Amino acid sequence: MSKVLSLDPASLKNLGVCISNITKRKMSIVESFTKVFEVELENKDKRLLDTKILMEEILEKHNIEIVVFERSMGFGKAFIRNQLSEQTGIVKLMSYEHEIPVVEISPKTAKKIITGNGNAKKKEVIENVLRVFDLQKKDMSSEHEADAISMAYAYFKMEK
Repeated sequence: MSKVLSLDPASLKNLGVCISNITKRKMSIVESFTKVFEVELENKDKRLLDTKILMEEILEKHNIEIVVFERSMGFGKAFIRNQLSEQTGIVKLMSYEHEIPVVEISPKTAKKIITGNGNAKKKEVIENVLRVFDLQKKDMSSEHEADAISMAYAYFKMEK
């Protein structure tokens, strides 16, 4: 069994997180949530420290063996892409320091695996995550959490 941390660094304010147990036959969610960062324009880089602290807490609490996250596709404003790249760098550095392999999965691949359509809309991803894992809509804090779960699921299916 592998303990997998999957992340969706989708915006400056939100980070989707899923911690799961994965075997060859089964994936189960241990914990999933959306980390909301308090981002102030004059102190926007505090989010990087908050990401590091969150990673430390997760790595201390769980015996993470693989880190999976959504590969940035370069869409959107350059400023936001840059900020997300910095956050991704923190995740990669912390994973490297703890000798944890990192797997990047494109959003299109994760969408294809969870919905059957690589161009699926957010609503379809959420609906399929709820269906596959028998969750209720009230159990899902955001689309970012759904994306983090779909990243874990894509990794699970790709490793089968």
